[in-house]
Amino acid sequence: MLPMMHDEQDMINLSVRKFLTQSTRHPFIVTDQQRFAKMLMLAVIFHFYLLLSWGVPKITAAPLNKMMATVLDVTVLPEINDQTIDVATQKLENEKTTQAKKPAESINGPALISQVLKDKNVVRKETHVRKRSISAAMHKSSDAAYLTRWQNYVEQFGNEHYPDIALKNNLMGDLRLLVAINKDGSVHEVKIRQSSGSSQLDEAAIKLVYEAAPYEALPPEIAQDIEILEIIRTWQFRGSLTTS
Repeated sequence: MLPMMHDEQDMINLSVRKFLTQSTRHPFIVTDQQRFAKMLMLAVIFHFYLLLSWGVPKITAAPLNKMMATVLDVTVLPEINDQTIDVATQKLENEKTTQAKKPAESINGPALISQVLKDKNVVRKETHVRKRSISAAMHKSSDAAYLTRWQNYVEQFGNEHYPDIALKNNLMGDLRLLVAINKDGSVHEVKIRQSSGSSQLDEAAIKLVYEAAPYEALPPEIAQDIEILEIIRTWQFRGSLTTS
């Protein structure tokens, strides 16, 4: 009988040691217990917070808000009222004003060059002028009378003030000029379309164009459509001046 009891005790001891061994190999029991304890603590804190938030003053609720945000890792929103909205709106407007001022204050280097070029393009678009080019071969009927009067005046003035340098050096040649005239008859610009082959004669012809100004103002039938009239003519220097 005694040996039998001894065997049973050994079996019980073996079963306990086996259970403990399995328990240490599977720590999920401890993990579940910890998880349950944490959830229970969170539940208690959450219910405690709800009870206090209904009737406690704000000075007490503020630490609770901070504690809940820390424990639950969330942000507890502050109380929102009309004053809060007004303050937020004013802050947003101030930020917009600050952002609008920053580019003008901090622009430099390549950004400044880019801005300057952009501004120039805008100015060019705004100051774009209407103009039209006429020549002996191609012009509107409304331009014909003005072109004839302009040609007669230029040839008369040119022969009266024929360039001395051309006479002294016996310079002869033909050059094609573009003479741009403003509405009031003043010279807008002069361009050489085809040189005479002599820089001295070219310079003398350009000088003659400016000396003859101002020309007749553009008539209403022309000025109503354009601001600048470009006249392209061939100036022929042969001891006398003719244009064609």
